[in-house]
Order: sequence, then C-alpha cells, then structure tokens
Amino acid sequence: MKWLVFVRRLVQWALAILFLAAPALDLWRLDVINGRIYLFGRSLPWGQGYHFLLFVLAVAFGVLLMNLVVGRVFCSWACPQNSASELADWLVAGRYGLIGSLLLPIVSVILGLATLMYFVPPRLVISQFLGSQPPLPLVLFALVLSLLIYMNISRIRHLYCRWACPYGLLQTGLSVPGALRVLYPRDQADPAFCHECRACVEKCYMDINPMRLRHDACLNCGDCLSACEAARARAGQPRILAFSFGPRGNGSLLRALADPRALVALVIFAVAIWVPVQGVMAPQADFSVTRHPAHYLIDEDGRTVGNQFLVYLSLDRGSPRTFELTIDGLPASLEPDVITVVPGQNRTVPLRIRPTMKLPPGSYPFRIQAVSQVNPGEVHRAEAVYFVSN
Repeated sequence: MKWLVFVRRLVQWALAILFLAAPALDLWRLDVINGRIYLFGRSLPWGQGYHFLLFVLAVAFGVLLMNLVVGRVFCSWACPQNSASELADWLVAGRYGLIGSLLLPIVSVILGLATLMYFVPPRLVISQFLGSQPPLPLVLFALVLSLLIYMNISRIRHLYCRWACPYGLLQTGLSVPGALRVLYPRDQADPAFCHECRACVEKCYMDINPMRLRHDACLNCGDCLSACEAARARAGQPRILAFSFGPRGNGSLLRALADPRALVALVIFAVAIWVPVQGVMAPQADFSVTRHPAHYLIDEDGRTVGNQFLVYLSLDRGSPRTFELTIDGLPASLEPDVITVVPGQNRTVPLRIRPTMKLPPGSYPFRIQAVSQVNPGEVHRAEAVYFVSN
C-alpha cells in the first residue's frame, strides 16, 4: 500500500498549494476591506453574498456525502488542519527533529499570512509586510493568527481531530455501517494469522486499534494498511488489513451511494453548488447607487428641486449591454434613464432625480432598478434615500 500513501501525500501537497494560492487567484475569499466577495475569479458585492454561502453549504454537504460513502477520507486527504499536523509530525521526527522544531514558527507565519489573505487583499498584505512600517492592526491580526497556528501544530495537532473538531465529530455521529472502512477479518483472527505486532496501532495518529470491532473515528488514511503490509512482508506473509465496504466486507460502493442519507446529501450538494456556479459563470453586472458630493439642486427660490446621485455599473464579460433605469418609491424622473456598459468597463454616471410633484421636507427611501434591454429577466436593484431640505 505504499502507492496509497504516496497518492495521499501528493493530494495533500496539491491542496496545500491550492490553499496558499486561492486568495491570490481570487478563487474564494471575503475582502472585508473593500466589501467584496471573490468566488472563482469573479468579484461580487455583499448583496450577492448568498453565492458564497451556498458554495460553503455545497462544500459542507459534499464532505458529508463523502463521509456517508467512503468515510472520513476528507479529514485525512484534504483537511488543512490534518495536513498541517502531519507536516509538523514529519518535521519534528527523526534525527533532525530539533531543526524541524525551529522551522515550525516559520511555517506558522506562512500559514498565518495565507489565512489573513482570505480577508484582506493579498496585494495589500504583501506590499504592507514588505514595506518598512506595516499598519499595527494588520501586524496584530497576523501575529494572533500565527500564534494560534503555532500552538496548534506544535502542541495540539491531532488531538483537535480526535476530541474537538465539530465537523469531524458530526461525521462520526452520522457514519453509516455500509461506508468504506478498514476491515480486520475476525473470522481468521488466530495466532497463526495475526501475531498482534501492533505496527498498525503505533502508526495511527488517531490512536485507534484497527483490530477492535468499532473504530468510527478512523480517517481512512491507509497508514495502518501500509504498516501492516511492511510488518507482514518481513515474515513473508500477506497483509491482513484491507479497505472494504460494510463492517464485514459485504457491502459495495453502489449500496453505500443508495443509502437514503447519502441520496439526501447528494441532492442538497447538487442544488447548493449549481446556484453559485450558474451565477458566477453568467455574465452579470455590478450595480450600485451612492449620493453625489454636491447632491442638492437649488432653484431660484432657495428650495431643493432635485437630488443628484452617482450610479456605478460594471460588466466583467459578455457583450455590451444597455440598461434602462426606473425608480420605485418616489414620484420622480431620472436623468439619464438609459446607461450602456461594455465588458471590462466600470462606469460611474451622475444621476439626477427630479420629483414630479412637490414634496414636503424629509427623507424618502427609494429603489433604482436597472433592467437589461436585451434580457428583461436581468434586473439589478440598489437602494438610496432622497432628501428634501426645509
């Protein structure tokens, strides 16, 4: 099973690189500085945050679906917490463990800055920390993240996976008998068959004995199979432990997929992932309305007869589109009432709102709608407030 260990390490390194590169590539991150959401390379306003929430929901139910079919494979193959813990185990093991221990703070800082970039623009983080005097709040935030990660990978490591990870405990509680698991064939468990060398137990970082009947917290990493194979090979005997579906090896992948709980998780995953993917792939415009710095329009009698706003409209891809502007909640006309935008263009257009009737002093909330002339089903909305002075 050395090939399985090699493949798992390869997947872990690939996902670690993806974790470090995702913020810079705008694959998924929340920009709290500029109030933007980045998903699969697209920049979305906070108003379209449901795309990100559905994406998170899809990931959660995708992992749950994997757990119901192939066990807690996500934890051992893809979870950043487990991968970082295994990296720390490797660094501090062996004759060069002291050097590895000295490298743990560097690893913690790298992971801390990478985590920070999921909330602060990566270019800003890099430019500020490469500069001479980065802002104190940014330094404190990065320092806290790095210290938490250092405490995790230097002291806690797999204890978190065993006792504290809420999603891991949820997966353990929702495990099903027919899922993939490590099988110890008890019908052949005699002294001639298994000498109980405990190589599998010593290799397991989850402190599980594969020879026991129940081990629901197993992550299906395959390390115990590799240890068993190596120990048995020295005696010229075949490996005992094996992956199998069902507690007695009488299950199958199709039966695991046909479990009602797996089917429900599959349906929720498909719906949750379809909405953000469809929304991200479709060429959409970013639309907002803000007040103009010189927003009041005054007539000769000294009364306000109109307010001026700024309309922001952008289109990331697709063909040029023309939007017709309408107003709800206020009897008024708009100048202009039509805006055209081309892909890659960010337009900021002054918008003048003139009431069609005399309004008493006060504030009047309203909504501007931008309706595509090509596709009337594409409607963008933004809210603002109209003021009438005394």
